[in-house]
Amino acid sequence: MTQKPDPPVAYHAFPRINLRCGDSGGAMLRTAQVVPRYLLVNATEVLLLIHGYNNDRDTALISYAGFLHNLGNPWHELAAGLFWPGDGITSYGGGRKPGLLSRMCGRATYMWQPPRAQEAATYVNELLIATAKAKSAQASRLGRTVRPLTLNIVAHSMGCRLALELLRLLQGMVSLGQLRVRSVTLMAAAVPLYHVEERGLLESALQTAEITRVLWSKADLTLKYWFRLGQSLERHVSRGFLLSGRQALGRSGLTTRPRVYTQETQLDHSDYWKSSDAAHCVRKDLNTQGVPSTERYPASRTISFRRLGERHLRDSC
Repeated sequence: MTQKPDPPVAYHAFPRINLRCGDSGGAMLRTAQVVPRYLLVNATEVLLLIHGYNNDRDTALISYAGFLHNLGNPWHELAAGLFWPGDGITSYGGGRKPGLLSRMCGRATYMWQPPRAQEAATYVNELLIATAKAKSAQASRLGRTVRPLTLNIVAHSMGCRLALELLRLLQGMVSLGQLRVRSVTLMAAAVPLYHVEERGLLESALQTAEITRVLWSKADLTLKYWFRLGQSLERHVSRGFLLSGRQALGRSGLTTRPRVYTQETQLDHSDYWKSSDAAHCVRKDLNTQGVPSTERYPASRTISFRRLGERHLRDSC
């Protein structure tokens, strides 16, 4: 049996928003844990990384570390990872120990994950609302002008569904100037086309950010063989029962629209986080309006990462 490698950085040292009750599977925390506690309140800009389904805590941590190594400074200094239990099917409000089904889960648990991604999005939304209120109170106390948080997102697989559900919820805050969403990158998005096409549930979410980039691949075998089957079992949808509608955004791409850009790749489903070219695309979009002038952490808290393997895009961004 192949042993999973140790994460290149300790979990306790990694800036994060945690919704997990345990290291793998299990229920979801109803209130997000933020580490460091004032990470969002004191930050002016954050790069939020969102993993997909069938990822336990350490798998997500390894993915984040590899991506940030390729992304480089100053952006990895502004990064925080979201950890959510997309790797199990234990009931949401139940116990804190992973059950047998959670421990045995795999790709076939897909049909349970869209509701969990939606639930996770609501908790992150509540956290960002609370952050905006805390920033306002802090500014009032200090006699300063409120400076809203600038949010950037990089998401993978079912994490893209979570990200789009979150962006849909954040539109009110963005319109009121309480939050700025600058850049969103969706990698191998496990999101059905019927949700993002005209009149789809998440169509407007694609317009929330100033720049949204969709990285997709016909070489994605997970989305090819597992997505349609799982999507056919998702409940509470009124459209998309045709096979064409159940195609994944991460395998078919999307017609370019204002502020939304698509990039075809040759990557398989699990290759994106370790791809230096994917990191290059993200860095280019992040740098479109300039590199941040200040870092969130002092030099003593700089996190170092060991180099992981690379995969390449068909065309550069």
